[in-house]
Amino acid sequence: MVIAIIGVLIALLLPAVQAAREAARRMQCSNNLKQIGIAVHNFHDTHGGVVPLTIGSDDDKYARVSFFVLLYPFTEQVNLYQFFASNTWGGSNGITIAVGAFNGTTAPGWWTNAKAEYPDFPKMIASVGTYRCPTRRGANLSYFDEATVQDLPGPLGDYATPILNIGSEYWHNCYRPSSLSDYLNFRGPLRVAVHNGTSTGAKSFALRDSFASWTDGTSNQLVLGEKHIPANRIGISKNGTTASVRDNIGDCTYVVGARWGLSGCARNILSQSPKLASSGDIEYEADGIQPVNGPTGGSDTWHTSKTNALNGGYDFGSSHSGICQFLIGDGSVRSISNTVPKRNILALLVQVDDGEAVTLP
Repeated sequence: MVIAIIGVLIALLLPAVQAAREAARRMQCSNNLKQIGIAVHNFHDTHGGVVPLTIGSDDDKYARVSFFVLLYPFTEQVNLYQFFASNTWGGSNGITIAVGAFNGTTAPGWWTNAKAEYPDFPKMIASVGTYRCPTRRGANLSYFDEATVQDLPGPLGDYATPILNIGSEYWHNCYRPSSLSDYLNFRGPLRVAVHNGTSTGAKSFALRDSFASWTDGTSNQLVLGEKHIPANRIGISKNGTTASVRDNIGDCTYVVGARWGLSGCARNILSQSPKLASSGDIEYEADGIQPVNGPTGGSDTWHTSKTNALNGGYDFGSSHSGICQFLIGDGSVRSISNTVPKRNILALLVQVDDGEAVTLP
């Protein structure tokens, strides 16, 4: 009888312990976003502008670093930033900060060459816990280590800036400085840096915006959120030009920001499945944030696209049940219910200059 009573008490206590642990992990995740928010503001105070989404690329030949790397000095990772800034890998033509060849031109030499010179480099770069949600990844080092032509190796993270590209056919084209209309029509909080679109031009990039460009006000601006990663794509960071490969970049490395690899550091607030590269494909959209263990590709209960290959792979979504945490422009962090409409509320909080005041429920 005593043993039975003890068993019942343990069974009652276990869910409470698990809930307390999850509450602690959720708080740590919120603190990560808060620290990134402080870094965004410190970057602005230091450089006089908003950290760029990415330094860009010259016609897909070289992938440039994303804002996550540019924020390293402001997240207590100065040495790691200097490690990037002082090396040139993978045919990067002497660019101050670059991550090497991209989009199938050659294998991504920045990763393989860095490992050859510094064997502990993968562990070093994956040790940055600020960019990881403890519920999804725990305390484990997390990086993708393959280095073939269609792979994008590097550290894996759980946060992304929202994209709202209102002028381009493809959601990811806002990274290209060579196409003027792409970044002029892009209305998200972080935009590509100013440079002439060549490998040498990227060496002297300039910031495009200040906080003044967020004309709706910092308290009405979504800056960062938890990105959805389908359960069957965690740890996969392949980057190809065909749909059969693109469905495997859900957990793309956060270091780079270009072409389909942009999903590692940015997500389309309105698109659950971006347009494919073949004619006749259209964009499918879910109006709610992806739930935990949401669509993992193929047919699902949200939408069925023409090929089904990319459903659910480029959305926002948390590993915390029922909510998704977002960083607001004023530095605060909000837990937003998965049922909050994206088109009528969240998209308006992403666009920097729509002039509409929206209140989160």
